[in-house]
Amino acid sequence: MLLCLASVSFGSLSAQPIVNPQQAWGPASNGMRMALSAVKPEGPAHGIELCVAFRNVGSSDVVLDLGFMLANGKVQYPTDVQFALTDSKGQTRALHYPTERLVISGPVYDFLAPVPIGAIYVLHVNLERYCCFEPGSYRSKPLRADTA
Repeated sequence: MLLCLASVSFGSLSAQPIVNPQQAWGPASNGMRMALSAVKPEGPAHGIELCVAFRNVGSSDVVLDLGFMLANGKVQYPTDVQFALTDSKGQTRALHYPTERLVISGPVYDFLAPVPIGAIYVLHVNLERYCCFEPGSYRSKPLRADTA
């Protein structure tokens, strides 16, 4: 029998969890629940940043297909993660991850996220990368929290 011990130092990792234990989770659907958390930027803010958490509360392991990847997974496009943004006037707009300008010259892989029973998968997204395709709702400037 071979026993290996390792000592790992993580430097200045924050003790703050990625998902707040008091986080409000949405209702379960097919054994999965979802929650959104705002990310406090550590430097100059570039759009609204969110953590999208997927929790497996079901009785079997799940593999989420979040979109596609290029360059052997180094570039990820969460095209299947979409948002509905409701402004203060009650108007709702669908936000999509755009792919119209992509020129792909290599293999395309599914962006798969395994989520075993009881596990949480967290995806960090920036709403500045999303856009709205509905007529009359195009914005040439990045979406900001104070203009939503």
